[in-house]
Amino acid sequence: MFIADSKVKTKMFFLVLLSIVSMSFNHRTHYLDDLYAALSTIFSPFQYVTNSSIDLTNFIIESTYSNNKMRSINNKLHQKNLKYAASLQQYNNLLYENSRLRKLLNTTTNIKYITLVADVIKSEQDPYRRQIIINRGKNDGIFLGQTVIDEYGILGQVSQVNFFTSRVVLISDLSHLIPVKIVRNGLRSIAKGTGSSKIIELLYIQNDSDVKVGDLLVASGLGGKFPKGYPIAKIISIKKKASDPFYKIKSLPIAQLDKSQEVLLIFKSNEDPKQKTITQRTKK
Repeated sequence: MFIADSKVKTKMFFLVLLSIVSMSFNHRTHYLDDLYAALSTIFSPFQYVTNSSIDLTNFIIESTYSNNKMRSINNKLHQKNLKYAASLQQYNNLLYENSRLRKLLNTTTNIKYITLVADVIKSEQDPYRRQIIINRGKNDGIFLGQTVIDEYGILGQVSQVNFFTSRVVLISDLSHLIPVKIVRNGLRSIAKGTGSSKIIELLYIQNDSDVKVGDLLVASGLGGKFPKGYPIAKIISIKKKASDPFYKIKSLPIAQLDKSQEVLLIFKSNEDPKQKTITQRTKK
């Protein structure tokens, strides 16, 4: 063991001594410059590849960080856009009715809502049922009957609440009814799902009523289950039969019932979802 260590030390000593001698000799005579140049030429491609690999690695790391940061910013902006779109839905309706309401009430309506973004994680659709599952539940303060919208209009309402998920029945579901009114003249009716995402029927409008193709239907707010003024559908067909006292009216839903991937749940201004969560946990 001692002998082996001595040999290693001896070799190291001679290598160091040789390096010092060669450096001193080259410093005075420059005879080794050509050799150094040749060796530099031989090893320069390897050095280039090494440096390029380091630069590429740094570029990939910086690009990945930038892409993740941009993706995070984009998601936040998209959620803000959803909330602004929800506010705009009601604002447009209020603008349309403002002059008429001022004459009747001599006041302005100021309704505020809190919204919560949720993802659609499953869609359940057959000829009779139109429902979706979202990734929000009791843990987020969600409650039965809560209104669900997308950036265009009302989608439906919560029909079942679990701890982490909820079921939403869409306005196109065959069993679903919602009180509506025509924005143009305030005429009230009931919108009924047909099982199709493209057609909603309008019930109980007498065949001498002022109804036109293109009329916009919004939630009337009657019954207190849906917030007033949010878009529901637009009338696309009106048929009249002499034997029937009511029009047969079809309308096209405004919300993207089959396409929405993100939705908004609406809370009234006095319904803080965080406080609801605390209350529900306390009851347990």
